[in-house]
Amino acid sequence: MQKFISSFVKPLSTLSTVILFAATALAPIIILPIGDNFIIDSKLGFVLGLAFVVGLLWTISTLARRSLQVTLSPFILPLLLIGVSTIASIVFNQTTLPLAQLYGFGGLYIAFVLISLIAPSLMEEKHGKLFTFGLVLSSILLSLTAIAEFFQSGPSHFFNVVLKTQFPSSPIFSLASSPLIAVEVLAMTLVACIVHIFLSRKKSNPLFILGAITCLVGIGINIFALMEAGKTSPLLLPYAATSSIALDVMKNGRNALIGVGPDNFLQTYLQLKPAWLNVTPYWNLQYSQGSNFPLSILVTLGLFGLFAWIFLVVKVIQAALKSSVEGKVISAAVITGFILLLLFPVNPVVLTLQALGLVFWTVAEKSRLKDVQLHAFTVQVTKAGADLQRVPKHSNLMVYMMTSISGILLLLSLWFWVGPYYLGQFFMFRATTATLQNNAVDTYNFQQKAIQYNPYMASYRRSYSNTNMAIALALSQSREATEAEKQQVVTLVEQAIREAKTATVLEPANSTNWLNLGRIYSNLIGTADNADNFTVQAYSQAVAYASTDPILNLEAGGIHYRLKLFNQAVQLFDKTANLKPDWPNAYYNLANSFRENKEPERAIAAYQQTIELLQSQEGADAEDYSKVKAEMDELQKNTPQANKSMEKPTSTPTPQRVVVTPPPSELLAPTASSSSQLNTTEGGLETVPTP
Repeated sequence: MQKFISSFVKPLSTLSTVILFAATALAPIIILPIGDNFIIDSKLGFVLGLAFVVGLLWTISTLARRSLQVTLSPFILPLLLIGVSTIASIVFNQTTLPLAQLYGFGGLYIAFVLISLIAPSLMEEKHGKLFTFGLVLSSILLSLTAIAEFFQSGPSHFFNVVLKTQFPSSPIFSLASSPLIAVEVLAMTLVACIVHIFLSRKKSNPLFILGAITCLVGIGINIFALMEAGKTSPLLLPYAATSSIALDVMKNGRNALIGVGPDNFLQTYLQLKPAWLNVTPYWNLQYSQGSNFPLSILVTLGLFGLFAWIFLVVKVIQAALKSSVEGKVISAAVITGFILLLLFPVNPVVLTLQALGLVFWTVAEKSRLKDVQLHAFTVQVTKAGADLQRVPKHSNLMVYMMTSISGILLLLSLWFWVGPYYLGQFFMFRATTATLQNNAVDTYNFQQKAIQYNPYMASYRRSYSNTNMAIALALSQSREATEAEKQQVVTLVEQAIREAKTATVLEPANSTNWLNLGRIYSNLIGTADNADNFTVQAYSQAVAYASTDPILNLEAGGIHYRLKLFNQAVQLFDKTANLKPDWPNAYYNLANSFRENKEPERAIAAYQQTIELLQSQEGADAEDYSKVKAEMDELQKNTPQANKSMEKPTSTPTPQRVVVTPPPSELLAPTASSSSQLNTTEGGLETVPTP
């Protein structure tokens, strides 16, 4: 039996090598049927799945070798520190459930550590050089698809035909999930190829020469795509904004040490967004990561996480100086990745390639390293006072028990982490596909299954709540609705409220969840008891968690205007104008609120400010200008006192900041009235913006 089990060691090593080589080639380009944005979600899902496979292989290996084995690389200590800092930030975070953090950047960091630590013990030294081959093959494919997209015949066309997506048929579409990530991957490969060619000289493999050439072409095409995309939308959050957020986070002792949570940068950005961003092209964008990795990790994992990452960088540089030729080639790619992280945000593709680079690098240097093996101990019972006995050999039963228990615990932990992620994301992918095909029933059912398998994702709850409300609205607009359909409307509305509220419980500090709940309630105003109060409360919570967001403040003002709470509407529109003084829509709605609040002079001043902004902006709609001018003239004609005051120069009143006090976190669901007709609202410059 023992010989039979040991016979698996060699084939297992070969299988592990094949899987890790394939992972290197597939990491930048793989597409999986998971998530509502499968091009991006595939990359995170891939590295989580790879961590599970590596854990499975390592468990089988421990049984075959009858010991727990890890290769002692120079990177073990910093990797362990990164893992500990991530777990500490997840466990002690108070704004998001720990499990939810594992399905984002928290899971990415833990998978990075796990793969880097245990995968090297699965391979033989002679296979270390395979990393650069896998990287080159992947980059050649990535460059070829970029060339195909340039001629509008790339993978985007296939997805648009098969899945009815609307991806642009241009280099802006990339299998790496964005042109920027594609440039990063190609840069890592290009540097590795150049180092290989330089060190190998006459013995250089032609594949690396071809790889270097195709990488240069791919980089050129993707940079062109980035320049085109940058003309319409900023690509990265300014460094000054991320630094400002990091400094605010450092003011809290606990957050300074362990951060706000690995997947909570977006929440923190919405709460601490600098007001000056509102007068830049970045004002209406939301960011899930900072300008670069060190600043992002400082916010999310704190000083502990930043120290661990810097420690890893130092160890990598030290090891590179002492490496063999093959080790120097791999280290060139890994170090290039670190340089890119100093300039750009972290992403699953670069981090996965770095983890695999550390694995193959460690394997290539195995002749200079050691393996630590933990064998089962033996317990011996002897008579008291008797002479010491010779310790017998380990019993195979004891060995297998120890390795089995350790391996099974690891696999169970990985499965209960990765399994729900894959199942939930798979059904969300099916739901998104059904939505593209206008199949509301399948969308509803698949979203329901996604929540069933992974109940900890607030984004699932938001999507499901919106689907329930959309179906309820469609049914309620039927003039010949049966009693059963009317009851179904009530059930759907109750489900929409329940799921929206659950999202606020899962992520109570996320303003998006409160905004979604407020929009759900707003559709019930006039048809459900206390819907107006619950709408105001939810919007107040949303504004409290994103107080410097002008769009959110404008929408909240629109809700108050709709409810004829004109004094509160004035305050919110005044705050919006203060946050973004170059936004005509803010002053237009402020003018309307002043008018309804019986303050004609201030209304006229706000109308004038709207007109001035419309005149100063290029491409402003002439109809908007005429509309505002007509409304101001009408108000002036009907307000004699305002006409006298206009003889002297007037200035727009200085807006005052408004502090919105958050309401109680418990919001009770309103009782649906007997009427099945639900209100809908419209938005736009012509009317006060409402959901």
